[in-house]
This record gives sequence, structure tokens and C-alpha cells, in this order.
Amino acid sequence: MRRANLPEASASRLTPHTSRRDRPSTWGAIALAWRLLVRDYRAGELALIAFAMIVAVASVTTVGFFTSRVKQALDQQANRLLGADLVIADSRPLGPELEQGATSLGLAVVSVMRFPSMAMRGEHAVLSEVKAVAPGYALRGELRITAQPSRWRCR
Repeated sequence: MRRANLPEASASRLTPHTSRRDRPSTWGAIALAWRLLVRDYRAGELALIAFAMIVAVASVTTVGFFTSRVKQALDQQANRLLGADLVIADSRPLGPELEQGATSLGLAVVSVMRFPSMAMRGEHAVLSEVKAVAPGYALRGELRITAQPSRWRCR
């Protein structure tokens, strides 16, 4: 098998590894990027891209601020909805050692019992949830009791 004698320059083009001298420099890449940027500016495409970037950044920022405010509002209102800072629930009564441990740490403890039931009004029955609370309930927020009938009607 005969080998052809190729000049050094053409041999380097055939090999996958090029020498450092043949690769473009970092400054050459920056100069090329600058020339392309100026070309796009002259063509008027740069203004459109800049506008699109401004709109995209503004949209993402606005959504981020909005979700942050909603999360903050939910965190503030969650304690009132729960009636406490923390709720421990189980299908069986909790042991007295848990209540004693919380009380020894200076925490207020109130027992609550919930169960589903049927509420009757005349001949109409509605599925409801009964919540029985011990004195001191609503460690956060307030509990209002009214003697006025509810505006919700059974049908």
C-alpha cells in the first residue's frame, strides 16, 4: 500500500484535531459577534429583539411578584382559617402525653372533634360536617356565633 505525501497544511485539515494556531481566538470571536450585532442593528432586527426581551423580562417579573403576593396573603390567612398556627389531626384521639408535652413548651392546646352528619330542615336533608370545639378555640382569629338563620337554604 502506497502513501501519498501530502503537504503539512492539507494533512492538518484531514485530521480531526486542529492545532491551536488554526482555531479562532477569543478576541476574534468577540470581534465577529460585534460585527454581527452591528449588522443586525443596521437591518432593524435588533430593536425588535430588544423589545421582545424587555417584554419577556417584564412578564416574568410581574408573574413572580404576583405569585409572591398571593403566597404571602395565603400564609397570613391560613392561620385564621385553621384557628391556630399548627394543627395535629388523627382519626383516633391523641394521647395525653402529646398535650402535656405541648403545654410544657408553653403552647396553647385546644381539642376539636369533627364528624360528618345529616342536617334536616323540614323534609330536606343535607350532608354536613359537625365541628365540636373545647373552650378556648380559635387560638388565632375570632369565632363569631350568631342567632340569625343562615342565608343558605336546603332545597
